[in-house]
Amino acid sequence: MMVAVSANAQSNKAESIGSSQNGGKDFPPELRKGLLIYWGFNNDGIVADLSGNNHTGKVSNAMWIKDGAIGGAYEFKGNGTISAERLQQPDTGEISVSAWIRPSFDFKQGIKRQQITSHSWGSHQFQYDGGSLRVELYAPSHQFHHFNFPSTFQSGKWYHVAFTAKAGRKVTTYVDGNPVLEANMDFKLEPANKEFRIGNSCGNDRAFFFGAIDEIMIWVRELPPGHIKNIYKMRNDKNSPKE
Repeated sequence: MMVAVSANAQSNKAESIGSSQNGGKDFPPELRKGLLIYWGFNNDGIVADLSGNNHTGKVSNAMWIKDGAIGGAYEFKGNGTISAERLQQPDTGEISVSAWIRPSFDFKQGIKRQQITSHSWGSHQFQYDGGSLRVELYAPSHQFHHFNFPSTFQSGKWYHVAFTAKAGRKVTTYVDGNPVLEANMDFKLEPANKEFRIGNSCGNDRAFFFGAIDEIMIWVRELPPGHIKNIYKMRNDKNSPKE
């Protein structure tokens, strides 16, 4: 059941994406529009950007594994980071973020913050913190807004997590392809152009992730619910329905 809450307070080159690059699954054409970065993690030690925008990732203390959500993935043990030195988030007023996560212990109430994605002082943070899946969005002048969905995740199980946001409209959080939280977004989204990380917070080396992360994707637009469902189904359904 979806929960409605209030918050507290360019073209791309993605046509190069092919089925062999995406763990053997076809990447739906409608998902290429506005795709800013796509790390599929299907090769050991090489974090290529399958969006075609050349945001190659640098690996530090993370281990490549074969059994990802789709193809390979990276395992984080509380001290790892994968980063891009500079990721330019255009001022579109919209963003969508998608990832697969597999915790290495149960994520529940009281668990300290586990960072999924982090964009340095701007754009967003996506994390698990104290029993909630949290989206943190930045307004101009670094004013941030939290959107929390109370949730638990079991150790050793893959989950698809995502959120979409559009300034002046709404923020929606998804788990396993389903919308679980919807909130008003009555502020502008601050664009970012600095470091991007997964598995660790930018700038302060804290909130390290424990578990595996796979299939990181960011768009500069708000994806409709059908597209998020389509991404979730990509793991097991090559011919998932189009929006």
